[in-house]
Amino acid sequence: MTAVKLLAPVSPHIAEELWEELGHDGFAVDADWPDAAADRETVEKRRRLVENTREDVREISDVAGIDDPERIDIVVTPEWKYEALEIAIDSDAPNVIGELMQHDDIKRHGDDAAAYGQDLQENREALQRTLDPDTEFEALEAAAWLVKREFDADVQVLAAEAADEEVAGRAEPGRPAIDIEE
Repeated sequence: MTAVKLLAPVSPHIAEELWEELGHDGFAVDADWPDAAADRETVEKRRRLVENTREDVREISDVAGIDDPERIDIVVTPEWKYEALEIAIDSDAPNVIGELMQHDDIKRHGDDAAAYGQDLQENREALQRTLDPDTEFEALEAAAWLVKREFDADVQVLAAEAADEEVAGRAEPGRPAIDIEE
């Protein structure tokens, strides 16, 4: 629908035909002009996420000496880590780990939650908000073709729940885990 609205000033006859085919009443040229859906900050975070992920895949391949990967799994962080990050950013408590352990859905991750809380505590001054888990997943899935094209490998973007637990445990908000198979 948006494409048809944008087409109307340049090619009104085609746009009006398409508008009618899409089942709209009236004229496309009279429809409200579309608003930009994404804000700049989100677009920049998505771009940076994809760029950093591609660089991480290159780096892992180089360090591991993998010249021709067969499969690349990109695993998005478990949701509890996003929640922990938000709590750490918003908290004024001197001990982030104690603050995190007050939340049952984080506390149930035991040693993993404590270790992640320690990382958050140590890097507290540099913590930044990231994309939410769904948006991060969508951004990586939409850009998977770039990794596939560069490495000529099968690429999967997986939610933490669908991935190997050990691999998913290495993921962090804004920094997915990467598993490369030769």
